[in-house]
Amino acid sequence: MSELQTILLTRPYRQSLEVRPLFEEAGFCTEIAPAVEIVPPEDWEKADSVLGRLGRYDWLVFSSANGVRFFCRRLRHHGQTVTVNTAAVGSATAEALAAEGIAVTRTAADPRAEGLVSVLEDQARRGARFLLVRGNRGRDVLPDRLRALGGAVEELTVYRQVDVPEADRRVAERMAAGDFAYTTVTSSAIARSLARLYGQRLKQTRLVSISPLTGGTLAELGFPARIQAAESTMAGMLEAIRNAEK
Repeated sequence: MSELQTILLTRPYRQSLEVRPLFEEAGFCTEIAPAVEIVPPEDWEKADSVLGRLGRYDWLVFSSANGVRFFCRRLRHHGQTVTVNTAAVGSATAEALAAEGIAVTRTAADPRAEGLVSVLEDQARRGARFLLVRGNRGRDVLPDRLRALGGAVEELTVYRQVDVPEADRRVAERMAAGDFAYTTVTSSAIARSLARLYGQRLKQTRLVSISPLTGGTLAELGFPARIQAAESTMAGMLEAIRNAEK
């Protein structure tokens, strides 16, 4: 690159802050402007009830690192520990569990719900009891397919993903001016929020999709991704950007 280009990171602030060094060490400037934020559930009543009977489940299933953090925070509040099998979707979720001192029984290399179904299929066919720890948004592929295979699935929402209500004026002006070479889009929820926040200004930046699913949502919204990661991770997005720079 002849000059430093700026990448707009749109994940929740904490997650964007964690991956910022990945892009800056690769020679890019970064700007953080979350399109969504992660907040606790409106109340913990159901979670507290479930935490009191964890022993009834055969598997705790985590579909995101956010789910791990919020679940473990509440677990510590009650002075409890995890003593049943755990399954994680993708390396980031598995790493979050390990950071909490929880052994990971099975990890899906494919960081999508379909990957987690594949590693738990044998357990579901045996009628295993799963507690799926998740957020308020997301596809129902995982619980639906595990149930279809014969598993008993209870879902526990431990965090909420909410849209940022309005765009930062400075970021919107920079986007309109074409200051952002790339804008990362890591979920369909973020894609929809970005379209609402910035509208036609999104056409002044190259949108980078983390997956075909997210790319499909962008296309439906009228803002097709210019770049799509081959691997559905932030490192995969960086690699795709680097390839586009060649």
